[in-house]
Amino acid sequence: MSDVLISIALILLLILIGAVFVAGEIALVSLGESQARGLEDQGRRGARVAHLAATPNRFLAAAQIGVTFAGFMSAAFGEARLSSHLQPQLERAGVSQGVADVLSLVLITLVISYVAIVVGELVPKRLGLQRAEGSALLLSPFVDGFAKLMRPVIWLLSRSTDIVVRLLGADPGAQRQAISEQGLGGLVAAHESLTKDERKLIDEVFAAGERQLREVMVPRTEVEFLEASLTVARAMK
Repeated sequence: MSDVLISIALILLLILIGAVFVAGEIALVSLGESQARGLEDQGRRGARVAHLAATPNRFLAAAQIGVTFAGFMSAAFGEARLSSHLQPQLERAGVSQGVADVLSLVLITLVISYVAIVVGELVPKRLGLQRAEGSALLLSPFVDGFAKLMRPVIWLLSRSTDIVVRLLGADPGAQRQAISEQGLGGLVAAHESLTKDERKLIDEVFAAGERQLREVMVPRTEVEFLEASLTVARAMK
């Protein structure tokens, strides 16, 4: 039983390692250029985040290597160690040896996949999106250190990726597209710290360029003129 618990603990550890890469990747991808530049002034970690965000090929390759390695090792280790413990239990339950062998592999794979998807993918992605800056600051040293360690592999993957991107007719050196007016408006609408009046004011600023002059000016025929000699008190009446 102790061997089973140790195996489960190691599998969970591998899944959590993959989750760290997933959270770091989604946090860095979610950061806008202005956010990344703003973090540059927040010490060494902030400067590291800005450097990583400026080299997406590097951190994306590092994160993908980490996620793939952790996922492969957790699945392979689980199938090798846990299926051998589950198979005898199935045989004692009346399942034939051949069926028990296959069924134990399938069941272990399904359980590990379920835990990996929830704990190793969905949860870190949601946290990375919700707390992009905090997650990037926290996890950037880990991602950056791993990227340095895997530099030769990352170089090979980056060059291979550039070749495929060129074959698809895109520019490997192109950066992310600038945010559109609609996207900026969406960010403003989703910003919780802005009041309703502040959102309305920003919307009016965006709409100002599309307005025609007659929409904001009063026609001369509708303007009421006052004599220059008229006092303020009489004008108010």
